[in-house]
Amino acid sequence: MFSYIYYRIYSTYQIKWKSDIAGLYALFILSIAQLLNLNTVIIPICYALGINFLPSKLSWMIVHIGFTTCNAIYFWKITNYDKLHNRWKSESKYKKRRNGYLVVLYLLISFVLGLTVLHYLGNWERRNTKHNIEKVSPFNNNLGIIIEGGLSRSDGIFFDIIR
Repeated sequence: MFSYIYYRIYSTYQIKWKSDIAGLYALFILSIAQLLNLNTVIIPICYALGINFLPSKLSWMIVHIGFTTCNAIYFWKITNYDKLHNRWKSESKYKKRRNGYLVVLYLLISFVLGLTVLHYLGNWERRNTKHNIEKVSPFNNNLGIIIEGGLSRSDGIFFDIIR
């Protein structure tokens, strides 16, 4: 399935936009879709089990680099566009159009569901995060600094923290 998606994205960029780096575009789009699919599966499971699943941005970046690296090894070393093109070049016009719609549908669903789950995760994180600060003045401490009592000055704005 992912081979066909890679093939169609690659050929679209190569033919319609005459891009020299169509393989790179296809690789990144496919890797992002796979990462969003992983989010769509893991995050609801963790939520249902009551596991507070709040990975750091660094860990998501490492996972995305892992997907991209594995895809690059597969699509550039093990197989390549020419092999994929030979496999699907005799596809009928009807089948090509139908499969093209399915690829677009898959990518749309991946992005919409994945981003919806990430948005929900952000709201869940805000609901489940316990604050150490009981009262802060109306000025917001955007720097994330927690100061133990008294007055402090941060970025020209005074704020009071009461323990």
